[in-house]
Amino acid sequence: MTRRLPIRWRIAATSVALVLAVLVIVGATVIVLEQRSLDSDLRTQATIEARSLLAVAARAEATPSPERDESTSTSPTATGVSTTGTAPVQTDEEGVTIPTVDENESLPKPSLDEADTSGSTAKTRSSRATKKVTLDPSTGPYLVRRSASDTLLAVRAPHGLAVVNEEEARALVPLLTDSTGTSEQQINGASFTVAIARDEFGITTAAAVPRTDADARISALVRALLLAGGLGALLTIVLAWLGARRALRPLTVMTSRAESVTAGRLDQRVGPIGGEDEIARLTHAIDAMLARLEGSFAAQQRFVQDASHELRTPITIARGHLEVLNPEREDPASVQAEIDLAVDELDRMGRLVERLLTLARAGEIPATTLAKVDVNELAKAALERVRGDVDRHWVLDTADGRPVVLGDRDALVDVLVNLLRNAERHTTPSGMIALRIEPGHGSVRIIVTDDGEGIPAELLPTIFDRFTRADAARTRDAGGAGLGLAICRAYVVAQNGTITVASKPGHGATFTITLPAVS
Repeated sequence: MTRRLPIRWRIAATSVALVLAVLVIVGATVIVLEQRSLDSDLRTQATIEARSLLAVAARAEATPSPERDESTSTSPTATGVSTTGTAPVQTDEEGVTIPTVDENESLPKPSLDEADTSGSTAKTRSSRATKKVTLDPSTGPYLVRRSASDTLLAVRAPHGLAVVNEEEARALVPLLTDSTGTSEQQINGASFTVAIARDEFGITTAAAVPRTDADARISALVRALLLAGGLGALLTIVLAWLGARRALRPLTVMTSRAESVTAGRLDQRVGPIGGEDEIARLTHAIDAMLARLEGSFAAQQRFVQDASHELRTPITIARGHLEVLNPEREDPASVQAEIDLAVDELDRMGRLVERLLTLARAGEIPATTLAKVDVNELAKAALERVRGDVDRHWVLDTADGRPVVLGDRDALVDVLVNLLRNAERHTTPSGMIALRIEPGHGSVRIIVTDDGEGIPAELLPTIFDRFTRADAARTRDAGGAGLGLAICRAYVVAQNGTITVASKPGHGATFTITLPAVS
């Protein structure tokens, strides 16, 4: 048999699982949103860097072509780097230039608007002559000054050499031929966000912003979420365990009380439990069930005791008479009288056993015996069976029409005969006994009324129980064994009906049978 965890631990585990699921969802959402925000910031920063470099590099005026204006060959921008404020350059065999400059030299302030202006100016001038696009002389000093930052920069004019701000920026040179936009690149094992910008004259710039800080922020956020998740799970375990223990404390009390309930102590109850929650309602239901069980066990004990007494009495009487019987010394008439008395007691015991069997089988009426029964005809048949036995004032009040019920005709006749004879036993000669039929909405009521001695109020709740007699002092021959009304109720209930009684001592009794009507 599989061993299951206590309920409080299962509640705690379920709570932790739910909290962890929520933390995972929330944490993943926070990380994704933070990652997107950082990516957007890095792309924006890289784009600004690329466009700022483009604004610096594009401020050079385009020079006329040597074929068209040889006098301009001596112009300060003929080589693309001015002689005033120029920066020394180092060009390697790959055609990549890394400029150097005096750190005290002032740099121009780049502006995105200047790139547009210079572009417009250059475009206007190119319309007057064929021109060669070169980099602005301040590009070199700008790149040198930016070499101290973490951002990698590279620029190249059409058909010109690429210029970078530091050695690692060489990895950007192949990207200068790509289309503009942003991308993620690995440079020397580190992650960068790269932006490519290009103006209308073909000058292309690239800026790579390192992702180190962004990755560090994401890592710190993940560690913080893991720490918060661990603390939240631990706190959830403690709170869930304490809450479950508090919530289940009534169940512990109920368990200890229920363990004290045994067959000999059915008066014990598992309640009361304070509150109006599910556990309190469960307690009320269990207590009600125990009350019913107590009543059933008590009724069973009474039945066994009464049945034993009822069966033992005729046996004792018969045995006593037979033991003192001496046919040789007594006259035949006395012997026959003793024998007849013993036989009568044995017959009474047989009738008692038969009625007990009838009561046991009363709730097992098979469906094949159910048929439509005319209630008026049923009442007449029952009254005919008892009318001539005793001197009573019999009243039969049938209903108009033909009220019909679905039932076992013989069983219903036995019920009415039993009620009528019971009324006869409790009324005086010339007393009134009425049998009345009252059709109702979807039902038919059969009412038996007498004007006899009535039933004591304390017996009304148990009048239909087995071995209950209205007069305990009445002899068994006159009052029966107390099974008649129990048999009546069993028969009526087996046919989906109800039977009730109303009575006041000295004012007779009224028994009402209600059965569902059929068309």
